[in-house]
Amino acid sequence: GLKVGQFVSLKGVYDGHTLVGYFSPITRPEDEGVLGILYRTDSKGGPIVDLLRTVRPGDDILVKAMGGLRLEFKENGIFWQGRAIKSFGFMAGGTGLSPM
Repeated sequence: GLKVGQFVSLKGVYDGHTLVGYFSPITRPEDEGVLGILYRTDSKGGPIVDLLRTVRPGDDILVKAMGGLRLEFKENGIFWQGRAIKSFGFMAGGTGLSPM
């Protein structure tokens, strides 16, 4: 799994076109060796949905863990780059917090 705030880039070829999509994982950070993503299956999901629907075991698709926000969870609070975080503000659309 990935840490909180990180996301993945998926890249593959479908119908002669190279497609890329960015997704927030839905698996927990401690789920080693497993990566779950949630994506739209309707036309609003874009062309990447067609690629994801057709991927089968043995097919090639590039999966890249992206940086994203790197938070440290400690007993005395949540930290970013060594500084304590006092509050959060989020704005998102779709099914996750992937880059928009």
